[in-house]
Amino acid sequence: MKSHTLVFAGASVIVFGMVTLAEVKIVADRSENPTASFKFKNVPAPSKNDAATKARFTIVDGMEDNNGGTIDRLHDGRVPTEDDQPSENFFFQAGTDGGRVLVDLGGAIDIQQISRAKYDANYRITGNFLNWVTEKYAKDIVEKLNSAARGGNYNEDLWKNYTGRKVEELGAEWKEFHLNRLAAASPAASGESKINALTEEEKKAGWKLLFNGRDLESWHNFKTNSIRPGWQVKDGALTCADPHDAGDLCTKDQYDGFELQLDYNISEGGNSGIMYHVTDQGRTAWATGPEVQLEDNAKAADPQRCGWLYALYQPPIDPKTDKPLDATKPAGQWNHIRLLITPEKCEHEINGVKYFDYILGSEDFSQRVARSKFSRMPLFAKSHIGYLALQGDHGQVSFRNIKIRPIEAKK
Repeated sequence: MKSHTLVFAGASVIVFGMVTLAEVKIVADRSENPTASFKFKNVPAPSKNDAATKARFTIVDGMEDNNGGTIDRLHDGRVPTEDDQPSENFFFQAGTDGGRVLVDLGGAIDIQQISRAKYDANYRITGNFLNWVTEKYAKDIVEKLNSAARGGNYNEDLWKNYTGRKVEELGAEWKEFHLNRLAAASPAASGESKINALTEEEKKAGWKLLFNGRDLESWHNFKTNSIRPGWQVKDGALTCADPHDAGDLCTKDQYDGFELQLDYNISEGGNSGIMYHVTDQGRTAWATGPEVQLEDNAKAADPQRCGWLYALYQPPIDPKTDKPLDATKPAGQWNHIRLLITPEKCEHEINGVKYFDYILGSEDFSQRVARSKFSRMPLFAKSHIGYLALQGDHGQVSFRNIKIRPIEAKK
């Protein structure tokens, strides 16, 4: 086996894979007056040719913080050059319990060391580690450590004073804790990956996977039995790689009531959509199926924003911005969508934030349709069953973790 060094910056990582004879060391250092060229004596700087450089980093639990950089910052071979440069680091969303990152090294290797290097003028340590220490040993340790750091009085003896254990001992125990979690949650233990897969609980609840990460078996282009070359499977994602030769992609099966969840990643200025209750009777997919808009809210030209029911419903005004609520992440990052479509109620959620609800065929819904361009389409939103369709002619977009839970109509 080859021996490599895995270097990352800015977050805690769980490494899944075949690793032999690996020894993990936690090294901490601090400078009172750092400069952009400052280097730790005991902590190696990131390298551009280490094992992490070509690895695939995927978030399996938790959400990115929009104030930081993308997950690629963990293995880009760079460190921040200023004392406050969050865009050069990766953070899980503030106020949450952090998360987990899957590191696919592409094969079995012998990891020589795992290093975390970070330039910062302030004392910091991983939030995951602090959360663990807080829950297990001292609920007020963060406040105490921050107070000591602000006063210039931080030293490692404080950890033993507050918890009864040296920081090295805490690190070893924390490592053991995560190794146990790794053993229980790794693909080898569970027999499946968490990307494009269902848990046993989801299977029991009636969820079905619409994309397996390998092929387009469950899909076809609108009004055909084939798939145009613009739709491809890339890095485990269903991708509209060439919108000039893609068209709208439909599911093999039709659905009436359902709950749909998926992740999407859209290109800069990109525009796409998710349509439901699509039938073959219309000239286009959107002539029969209502469309949930997907787009890069920052740079897309269409004024209909992501998550809106196109030309019909939009979220309320956010008092913080005086604009319609926007819970999307920037282009190039994964967003999560949840749609509930039933005769009783329909709901749209983006990244866990509910936008609005409505009732298909209600007086309010019908009035909105009558005031829209869809009033000229006699078959629009008339069918109670149909295909799901992904729009593929307005920009590059990728989808993953596409799963649906059919819901039977109430009798």
